[in-house]
Amino acid sequence: MPQFRATALARFRIDRTVSMVDHVIVGAGIIGICSALALRRAGLDVLLLDRGAPGAETSHGNTGVLVESPWRIPGGRELLRRLPRILLGRDRAVRIAPGHWPAAAALLVRMMRDPDHDATRAVALHRLLRTSLTLHRTWIAEAEATNILRETGWLKLFRTSKVAAGFALDLELLRRSGTVHRFLDAGDLRALEPALAPGCAGGLLLENACSLSSPRTLSERYMAHFLRLGGRFAQTAVTGIAPDGAGWRILHSDGCVSAGSVVVAAGPWSADLLAPLGFRLPMFFERGYHLHLSPGPGPSLRRPVHDIAGGYVMTPQSAGVRVTSGVEIAARDAPPQEAQIRRAVQAARALAALGPPVEDRAWMGSRPSLPDGLPAIGPLPGRPGIWLNVGHHHVGLSLAAGSGDLLARRMAGTAAADEASPFEPGRLWPDAPRPASAEETTDVRPL
Repeated sequence: MPQFRATALARFRIDRTVSMVDHVIVGAGIIGICSALALRRAGLDVLLLDRGAPGAETSHGNTGVLVESPWRIPGGRELLRRLPRILLGRDRAVRIAPGHWPAAAALLVRMMRDPDHDATRAVALHRLLRTSLTLHRTWIAEAEATNILRETGWLKLFRTSKVAAGFALDLELLRRSGTVHRFLDAGDLRALEPALAPGCAGGLLLENACSLSSPRTLSERYMAHFLRLGGRFAQTAVTGIAPDGAGWRILHSDGCVSAGSVVVAAGPWSADLLAPLGFRLPMFFERGYHLHLSPGPGPSLRRPVHDIAGGYVMTPQSAGVRVTSGVEIAARDAPPQEAQIRRAVQAARALAALGPPVEDRAWMGSRPSLPDGLPAIGPLPGRPGIWLNVGHHHVGLSLAAGSGDLLARRMAGTAAADEASPFEPGRLWPDAPRPASAEETTDVRPL
């Protein structure tokens, strides 16, 4: 099985004899890999391009949790109630980086205009999450990766009864969606997860959720499966997309390749590819951090735990217990600020016996997010042959298989309108520009 960390990636450098393929996918994070795998499983000719190793960027740093439960972004009155804490830097789940307030202010105003609970979007997202979890389980078996899958559920922890009461909107979504969940009182909690310190009010177990001992390994196993099925991968920096007759020319650091269609799945770098084509992607970045801690004395943590009041998740993984921070709203390439993850680690130590950090510094990645909380999956308006699969917020790993499958069915024309329309990219540009001319310049910084 191909490995992608210490082996010769030169094997996968661009073949200069490859001048034309049917489909090119830009971006080998978990979204791009799953898009490529879905297309290849449908028997299509696919070339996947990325400047780095598969799954090495944002896809590497998540909690490793695969969920079917509905997810939502706070808006309206809920966000208004939290705003003072956010402004004062006291919200444990959301932090706005210094110097980023002007951009963040416009985003917050837009989000506050949204209702607290948009049922239409929640239903659409839940449907895709549920499909995606089923597909992940199938693909994980096909990719010979069942050894990294842990069917232990996901624990939402309520430290106090007040925290539990504040979970009301999320609980409503769980009930309405039919997501399998179980309430735990303090005694149930201790029996289920003896690694946790006593004194918590209780919790809620999402029983059908599962987790991975290594999210990076899943990307590598999926990539290996894609290659076994006849897909191709080239590690090369994409520098632009230009019209090429009825198709598109993809410029990269080793030359160029022509394709009938291009899928932009470059995560937080997708906007760099679209801007020269006349499309300003309204993406913002929810940066997240993680640090691995060695297990401490006593019982080991058995499953992912989301400390709702603390705004962080801790997950037992092969590298140690991964503690992931809340959200930092910041520029994609701004210098890392580790204060948030340090606070999360301190809170995690008070909740479970954890040893010293495994790494000297925390990892940081930028989650690509769109203001309405839904990814964009489908055709770029006015640019036939260019497709998007971007903007998956906190749930990119969970959504990856379903998003790839939906994209493949959209490209084949077999996706139902009701499942595709909530994710239609055209919603982002209601007044889409005219198609680009063949002479339009489309160079961008390498991806």
